[in-house]
Amino acid sequence: MQTEEQTFELDVGTYTGPISPENRPHGRGVLAFLPDDPMGRLRYEGDFEEGTKTGAGAMTFASGDKYEGGFRDGVPHGEGRFTYSDGQEEAAAWEDGERHGLSRCRTPGGTEEEIMFWEGEARGPGKITKPDGSVEERTYENGKSGFDLKVSSLAIC
Repeated sequence: MQTEEQTFELDVGTYTGPISPENRPHGRGVLAFLPDDPMGRLRYEGDFEEGTKTGAGAMTFASGDKYEGGFRDGVPHGEGRFTYSDGQEEAAAWEDGERHGLSRCRTPGGTEEEIMFWEGEARGPGKITKPDGSVEERTYENGKSGFDLKVSSLAIC
């Protein structure tokens, strides 16, 4: 059972929202991270389950990046969308904080990239569609394409 909204300090920042009988964040709340957060997180707004970010939520980062989607145990899980500070947008499937399944990324200039991931590593077919309609197909193995292009663990476009 949840209590009234409360505000209190955690090791990582200030939480505002309902708590569980065990005094843990539980339900829909907001966590404002400390200014020196080692991951550069600013704010999480979303679901908590017994103290962990689990369910639907949005995380903003000091870099200007933002993730909106599913969380489980504090990391992206399920379907989610990153909007990067440089204007790129990525919609991907996540499993325990790693890309796992189809990732679609679009640059501000209109280039679109589709890559399959397995446990955080690019594997299998990939396709780049350029604004002029031309298409480049690649095959990824061990996180690299046939062109020996390493796929970034943060932004793929």
